[in-house]
Amino acid sequence: MDLVLNNISKRFAFQTILSNIDVTFSKGSTTGISGRNGSGKSTLLKIVSGHMSPSVGNITYSIDNQPIPEDAVYKHLVFSAPYIDLPPYFSINELLTHYRKFKNVKIKDTQEFIDYCELPQVKDKHIGFFSSGMKQKVSIALALNTQTSLLMLDEPTSYFDQEAKSWFYNKLSEIQNTTTIIASNEKEDFKTASRILELKDKYLIT
Repeated sequence: MDLVLNNISKRFAFQTILSNIDVTFSKGSTTGISGRNGSGKSTLLKIVSGHMSPSVGNITYSIDNQPIPEDAVYKHLVFSAPYIDLPPYFSINELLTHYRKFKNVKIKDTQEFIDYCELPQVKDKHIGFFSSGMKQKVSIALALNTQTSLLMLDEPTSYFDQEAKSWFYNKLSEIQNTTTIIASNEKEDFKTASRILELKDKYLIT
């Protein structure tokens, strides 16, 4: 997927979070968005994903030079963030069954998915009993296993120990031909990025 952000700005009440963002994300590229806490990284990803509308500006989405209608963009993207909750009373099997109703998941077998996550102890547990790191691992594993044109990851390693981080970097390196945007203040999270942009004082610095 190709994305073009044109003059994107976002205000909350009297505070401007993002100002005059102009940037293009090319098909198959991996871009890191860095910045201090509160700089607007999550806000920018929420706007790109359609979870939030910009105060000013517009975004053009296209695949192979064919524009995607605004109301169909969600079909072509996946967004993982630590603040997006998983259903607490679902097991992994129930989560996969539910998720497959909306997205095309590459790994369809529950045990194979658990093995992919390297979480052998979770098979019969409800997600509500998982640790924060385990929940984030499952969320990211779902994202990485979704057939999608646009992959967005917000603070992907925020709850991870070093072993889980190594797992993430290894799995992320396997992703190909997918436009990927990673927002983080951890430099290691940008290992696969071909460029890193910084949000500073409301502006995106290239």
